[in-house]
Amino acid sequence: MLNFTGLLRNISTSTAVSAVMGIYCLASLFRLVNRAEIPVYFLHDRYDHAVSWTLAKRCFEAFQAPGKAFFTFGHSAQSPHFEEPERVREVVERILKGNRIKVKR
Repeated sequence: MLNFTGLLRNISTSTAVSAVMGIYCLASLFRLVNRAEIPVYFLHDRYDHAVSWTLAKRCFEAFQAPGKAFFTFGHSAQSPHFEEPERVREVVERILKGNRIKVKR
């Protein structure tokens, strides 16, 4: 079970409300969709206050797919494409190459 007190400590009220909504949405979605017939990739920001990294990681671990990977962006809050663009590019290229999809430059 998640510790909501620890999760929401030291953040503003509006961020806390967003975090609870994000956790609820992710948990609800996971109850509906917990497996796929295609590879699935989770890309998550370490400092995202809207959706808990811990909850996303637990969902990933329980998710069933023929191939899956979890990528953490360790220096981002919610916009890794702005905060860590090179890392995003590396991750996307790795996913595409792993699925034998040609990367055009």
